[in-house]
Amino acid sequence: MRNKKIFIILFTILAVSCAPKMQVTNVLNTEKIDKNSVLYVLPKTVVGIKVTVKRKIEIPGPYGQFAGKFLGTKNVISKRTEKWEICNFDLTTYETEDKTQYYVFKDEKKGTFSFENLTNKGLIFPIEGISSLNSHTFSNPKIYEPENLFPDFLTKENLVEREKTVYETVRNDSAAFTVQTKQKLFTSKTEEEKAQEAADLLTRLRKRRFKLVASIEKNSIGDDVRQFAKEYPDGKALELMLKELEDLESEIEASFKGKTVVQEYTYYYEYSPSKTSGKYILFSFSEKKGVEAPEIVSDKQFTIRFNLEYNTAELAKLVNKTDELVFNYPVIRIPDYGNFIIESNNDFQMSKRLKIFQFGNLVNVNLIP
Repeated sequence: MRNKKIFIILFTILAVSCAPKMQVTNVLNTEKIDKNSVLYVLPKTVVGIKVTVKRKIEIPGPYGQFAGKFLGTKNVISKRTEKWEICNFDLTTYETEDKTQYYVFKDEKKGTFSFENLTNKGLIFPIEGISSLNSHTFSNPKIYEPENLFPDFLTKENLVEREKTVYETVRNDSAAFTVQTKQKLFTSKTEEEKAQEAADLLTRLRKRRFKLVASIEKNSIGDDVRQFAKEYPDGKALELMLKELEDLESEIEASFKGKTVVQEYTYYYEYSPSKTSGKYILFSFSEKKGVEAPEIVSDKQFTIRFNLEYNTAELAKLVNKTDELVFNYPVIRIPDYGNFIIESNNDFQMSKRLKIFQFGNLVNVNLIP
């Protein structure tokens, strides 16, 4: 009997001496926080979705109706149209604090545990380090309309002198009669007159460019061209002159044929998934209006979803205790993987495998060296 009592006492002393000297508790399960305790928070992953779209706008030129008359072509843009299309998706991730996973760490043996290793590996964030997290602020791009696409190609004054016939009724005592007079006035040129002047300039530029090109050959046809070759430079200077003339010709032609403008915009979306979340609507899209808010009814809706891999489920079973509220060692979360899929009306667009902290399981592991 005596030996039994001694054994019980020794066992109790051993159990007390071997009891853990630290406690880790979720803040949600903590009534008060000791001033000597340490707070830390687990990370969660935010998925950033980058969407690149292209906008193609066809704009008629100011002299389009005269293209056949002055340039001999009917291949022109007759009305303004635009078309949007999705070019690319890109998925990236960054970590921020999980507001449901703040923990209170109390170590009776002060200074026996260091969080530096866990912090360096990105498995936990100390409270004082939260402000330096890689948070992102995104905003939708501003859509701008093309301006000043067609410069003025007038080489003469816009005001022209015109004659106007004026009829006046003159009355005297016995009769009235009509008098015809001519008046001179200045008015702006009509669109047709401007188009003709631009076409004439185009013709002169083409002749000038022909002479420059012809000057490269010493056996050019005609004495005037040979003389031109002696007076104008060659080499790099000639190359630049030809390029300037070609660009100016293209601009004049565009005032008849119209222009096609291509713009590229980038949209950013953020998504913080959880194990229980399903499809998430990113945006609506139409070829006429481009990217729109998800609640707007449109041709297509782009969504993101994921398939979990459950790689850490068995690990959690080995190291965790059921319904445990107070842990003896620091709590961390091993991230798990998910395959993220972007679809449009159930049509596959892209997929990417991403590591997500909140997909993993909480584990209570003895990490003390």
